[in-house]
Amino acid sequence: MKKVIGVFLMILLLCSCSDRQLDSVGEQSALTEVNTADDAVSITRSLIPKADELYRIFYRCSIAADENIIVTEPNGFRYSPVSEKYQTLDELKGDAEKTFTLQYLENNFYVNLNDDYAYFKDIDGRLYKNIDAVSEGENTWYPEQTEILEQSTDGFTAKVPYTDLYDTQRSAKLEVIKDGEDWKIAEWVLDLPSDA
Repeated sequence: MKKVIGVFLMILLLCSCSDRQLDSVGEQSALTEVNTADDAVSITRSLIPKADELYRIFYRCSIAADENIIVTEPNGFRYSPVSEKYQTLDELKGDAEKTFTLQYLENNFYVNLNDDYAYFKDIDGRLYKNIDAVSEGENTWYPEQTEILEQSTDGFTAKVPYTDLYDTQRSAKLEVIKDGEDWKIAEWVLDLPSDA
C-alpha cells in the first residue's frame, strides 16, 4: 500500500512540474506559460540580468576593448576591437535576440548601429566598439520586488524597481511575451519614478 501511495505521489509531482523546465542550477526560470504572478516574477528574475548587461553594451558601450589597437574612421571616431565574448556584430545581435524581441531591438538598441557614429561595427570581420562613446555606470536591479501589473498565460507586464547610476530610485516597466520557445522582452521603459 505504501508503494502505491509513493508511486501515486511521484506521478502527481511529475505532472504538476511538467509545464516547467529547469535551468542548470535547478531553478524554474523557463516556464511554458504564466499561470501565477510567481511564474511572472520568476521569468522577470531570469531576464533582468541579461537585459541589463545588453543595455549597458548597446547604450553605454560598456564592454572591454583592446585600446592598443585603434582604427580612426573618416568622421574622427575611434574604434577598438571588443576583447571579450563577441567576435562579430552578428554574435552580439544573436545574443540580444535571445532576450528581446526583434521589433524592440530594431526600434531601440539597433538604432545605435545604423550610422557613421555607430557604437559597434565589424571592421575586417571583427567586432569593434566606438571608444569615444563610452559611458560608465550601471543600474542596480531589485527583481525580487517585481510587481505584476497585467498577466495572461502567454505574457505579462511588470514593474521592476532599480537604482540608477546616479543613485536615484527608479522603476522600469516591461512587457514580456512568449516568442517561439522563449520569453522575451517586447517593451522596456526605464527611468520611471519609483512610485510610477
